[in-house]
Amino acid sequence: MVDMTNRDCLNFLSQVLCQIEPSYLTHKLAVVLTKVDMPKKWNMEKQEVHKLVAPYKDLQLFYVNLTVKSNSPILFFIFCVFVKTEF
Repeated sequence: MVDMTNRDCLNFLSQVLCQIEPSYLTHKLAVVLTKVDMPKKWNMEKQEVHKLVAPYKDLQLFYVNLTVKSNSPILFFIFCVFVKTEF
């Protein structure tokens, strides 16, 4: 999960991905970008995330707004469907 308002989240994702072969994560990785409704507070651009995850084939990127309570159940449902159909 990458909080678009917290650069440390992107740095942590980068550190983790550097330790794992892209071929291993094929069909096994999803990245959730949160707080996408607050672009004025972002500490990164979406292009930075896209560049970071480019080597990982079939990666799922979810753009969510967890600052709105109604999105949390939707996110949970999406992950349940994703996990059930992909793994």
